[in-house]
Amino acid sequence: MKKKSHNGGISHLSPEEMYAKISEISVLCEPDSCFVFDNLLCYGHTVSTIKAYLKESPDKPFRTWLIDNNLVIDYNHNPDK
Repeated sequence: MKKKSHNGGISHLSPEEMYAKISEISVLCEPDSCFVFDNLLCYGHTVSTIKAYLKESPDKPFRTWLIDNNLVIDYNHNPDK
């Protein structure tokens, strides 16, 4: 009987090798957060970004404020496609 793998279906790596690779690669990644608003993929945490917007109390819509503040990563983000 074949032993069941507990490494997420990555059969060419042992669990130890998989976790070592995850650690190796994740150190090279920046832990930036992002969120989607009206098909805009934006930098930042949702709540803190909304608070910054409200603190400024701008006379512009939130979408425009995101664009004007260079927080948009992708203007046509549609995860369903």
